[in-house]
Amino acid sequence: MFREAAPQLSRPPGPSAPAATPGGHFLCWRPLTAALVLALLAAGCGETKKPSGTLSGTVSHAGTLISSGNLNVLSKQGVGALGVIQDGKFTISDSLETGDYSVYVSPPIPEQRKPGTPAPVREKFDVPTKFQNPATSGKTITLKPGLNTVDIDFRD
Repeated sequence: MFREAAPQLSRPPGPSAPAATPGGHFLCWRPLTAALVLALLAAGCGETKKPSGTLSGTVSHAGTLISSGNLNVLSKQGVGALGVIQDGKFTISDSLETGDYSVYVSPPIPEQRKPGTPAPVREKFDVPTKFQNPATSGKTITLKPGLNTVDIDFRD
């Protein structure tokens, strides 16, 4: 009534066949595992990380703190970031590569509202349009490694 288990077949070792263990399992997984480990190690050996920094400080126009809006930075390579201005202070916590950046401001971005919700009264953004464009703002900063604290005053 009971049947014997079928015997496990293994290929005989030879130049074209890998050696088999007594249980019939082939040893071909070892070279594959070694190749996988080497590939993972090599993937971690990329370029060294470039120095980076973060930016915070105050922003004003003609000596008066800008109460709300965004402070934007843009590198010559096109890398940009923004920090929200609240009561004249801003922070850009994203790590940016060190180097020179054009600096400009922009009005606050309106928050999303549910349909039918009345729009809040927007604060007046009294910063001239020339300071709202990286090409015409006339402001640049040099970002150094680590935390950079700057006071930026947009003046005519």
